[in-house]
Amino acid sequence: MIFLFLLGTEKAEHKTIFSGIAMTVPYRIIIPEQISPKEQCRIDQTIRDIFWRTHLVYNKFNPFSELSHINQLQKDQPYTSSPLLMQLLKRVDTYVKTSRGLFDPTVENKEAIDWSALHFSEDKIIKSRSETRLDLGGVAKGTTIDELLAAIQKLGYPSVLVEWGGDFAFSTTDQPWRIELFDPQNQGEVLELYSGGLATSGDYQQFWKEGEETHFHLYHPKEKRYLAHKSGNIMSVSVLAPTAEEADLFATTLLLLQTEDKANSFLSRINRPEIRAWMKLRP
Repeated sequence: MIFLFLLGTEKAEHKTIFSGIAMTVPYRIIIPEQISPKEQCRIDQTIRDIFWRTHLVYNKFNPFSELSHINQLQKDQPYTSSPLLMQLLKRVDTYVKTSRGLFDPTVENKEAIDWSALHFSEDKIIKSRSETRLDLGGVAKGTTIDELLAAIQKLGYPSVLVEWGGDFAFSTTDQPWRIELFDPQNQGEVLELYSGGLATSGDYQQFWKEGEETHFHLYHPKEKRYLAHKSGNIMSVSVLAPTAEEADLFATTLLLLQTEDKANSFLSRINRPEIRAWMKLRP
């Protein structure tokens, strides 16, 4: 993947919008107030810095990223991780256990899916299987969105909405943000939200035909197969969570569960009432 970064700023009444493309994915950041040109430059640079950091740390398509270094490690070869990546991997470790292994970011190599092959110490990562490789695509987008929100708030803007590739993080001290859930059937619900993260996962953007079946991009780590379109299964799921990172993780997991009953059973088991999900089923 070529790292692309196009940045623009649009001023409208009572709001300033920063928009562009980062790592081939469009983004938009809205601050509900007019901002001086000097402040715009400061925010621009903050946005650039965070997207560049994501490219250097989490991007598997960057051969020089930290993630790529880990994927190239040989068995028992230690790697000194940045605190940023180590903290994320430890959070992911907790979530892998919460999902009972259904969410497993070692799906990069389908022949060596094994989260237990990764071992963490205070700042070191070691793999017990050299062929095991990570893909953080199911979480890193949400992580980056949360980092953007926090960084802009730190600059003195408590009300912010960050959207990157259809996922959101937002906060407000005044009027709620109105966000329409993406729905391939064009019947999206409009939510009024004050803080948190919102992510959507679906079976309708990356898919291909194999014989009589239509498969899509999610690989089931336990069943060792790409999921397929099936009438009555979940077609689209949007998740509201305290952070975009969690929303990203939960949206992927619920889609992997395939049926509404299994998804609802999972939500009941984890007992997190602050996690809300909206599911659309395939006709």
